[in-house]
Amino acid sequence: MKLIYLQKAEITGSSSGESSIPPEIVNKSALLHRVNRTNLFPFIGLEYNKFSTFDLQRNFSDSSTIELISHSIFLLKLGINYNFKTFKNNSTVSLSVGTKALHISDYESEKALKPQISYGIRLKKRYRLFLSYSKLIMEGDSDISRDRYSVGIVYFIF
Repeated sequence: MKLIYLQKAEITGSSSGESSIPPEIVNKSALLHRVNRTNLFPFIGLEYNKFSTFDLQRNFSDSSTIELISHSIFLLKLGINYNFKTFKNNSTVSLSVGTKALHISDYESEKALKPQISYGIRLKKRYRLFLSYSKLIMEGDSDISRDRYSVGIVYFIF
């Protein structure tokens, strides 16, 4: 299973006009294994997240510019999928948690944790509609907490 997506955001309402935030990038890869004749599929995977934040204390002291902090973080993920039928279509509920394997940024994080829950329903042989909620919690120079609600289409390579 592999998932890649981009998310673009912009800051509006500033006195200097619009400012652009680089797109958020997420890339997930995982290996699944079926538990003997059950609908349970434990998995292990690697997730890459690239996103931007800004330091409110630093930016409020100098109101002329907003300085973005770029983050690139690799997470080792463990989780389980449960497959079942919904309206004659295959559905999956997935629970996972990721922990920091590597973080590249000006901001140092000592810990990073990302729990996630998602629901997917098969649309066609290789396509699935998914709904997802995740929370990224990072502790270090300062604490960062991000909630993400997602809706999207997944394409299965294999």
